[in-house]
Amino acid sequence: MTRPHSWMQGIHVRRVLLLVGLVIALAVFGGSPLVRGWLAWLLGELRPIVANHPLVGGVLFVLYAALGAMLAFVSSSVLVPVAITAWGQVAAFMLLWAGWIVGGFLSYVIGKYLGRPVVSWLVSSDKVAQYEERIRGEARFPLVFLFQIALPSEIPGYVLGLIRYPMPNYLLILALAELPYAAAVVFLGGALIRGQMVPFALVAIVGLLFPLFAINLLHSRLRPIGKPDPTGSQPGR
Repeated sequence: MTRPHSWMQGIHVRRVLLLVGLVIALAVFGGSPLVRGWLAWLLGELRPIVANHPLVGGVLFVLYAALGAMLAFVSSSVLVPVAITAWGQVAAFMLLWAGWIVGGFLSYVIGKYLGRPVVSWLVSSDKVAQYEERIRGEARFPLVFLFQIALPSEIPGYVLGLIRYPMPNYLLILALAELPYAAAVVFLGGALIRGQMVPFALVAIVGLLFPLFAINLLHSRLRPIGKPDPTGSQPGR
């Protein structure tokens, strides 16, 4: 087994510290009357639009969430407060979770059936190749679940599609792995709307630290690139 390089850990730690600082700043300024007034005005303007077209709005939200699970530069989280205001937290959670599952499934299908040329247009080919080689010989359920949790959602589906990991197993892993993230994002959106900035900051910080722990654990369990797998195991097809 290999351990993460110290420079990689340093980059992760600096990035997390920066994000934690941003979360604290958002928690401080997000509770101010000016910011809360602006947010209330914005949500008030958007709510009638969504409420008058609930079916279309729901479908578009799911599709946007799916796009966010497939492309690094798209984030569906920014629309969560609108979804909560229009449909409530439970419905917003279900729609967000469903969208992420749809996006993960589509990324898997693209990787499996359209292959590397199309995947390279959508995500970093270097990152995909790095994990493809290291996951290919060790694609057991616990490790793949850790892989799905630790990496940004736009990476695992393409990688697991390319190595032809069994689709039923992937869909189960995808649904389980995205469940806590969807719940956390909806909680954060609700806390922001209600001005509950201390719970917002605490959950956001945990949400930042958990992936750091998960990716370090993942790297510690992946074999070095080019080293044969002593078990001789192969991914299911």
